Amino acid sequence: MRAMVISIALCWGAAGCAGTQVSGAKQRGYIVLDVEPSDALIYVDGRFMGAVDGWVGQTVVVDPGAYMLELRAPGHISQRFDVAVARDEEVTLRLRMEPVLEEHLDEGERDQ
Repeated sequence: MRAMVISIALCWGAAGCAGTQVSGAKQRGYIVLDVEPSDALIYVDGRFMGAVDGWVGQTVVVDPGAYMLELRAPGHISQRFDVAVARDEEVTLRLRMEPVLEEHLDEGERDQ
């Protein structure tokens, strides 16, 4: 199984994988999510897939192809990534989601 790591510094990446398709065999790719907070919600092409920690091994199984992956967590900035997954490829996303900054200060904090 090929493995690819997506880091925050790189944002996303993709690699092709050539091979012969076996008739009747289901082709799969894997998106491994090393995400904090681990209860972040996953959306693949806008479709809700559950929480990161709800997947065995925090691995989402997908058909080979290109996807728009979005992660959302309360109190954190949502993140979007374009991810391409080839047959039998494992793509790992490592992400520490940033907290949302407070936009409004209390009157007492403004005076300080």
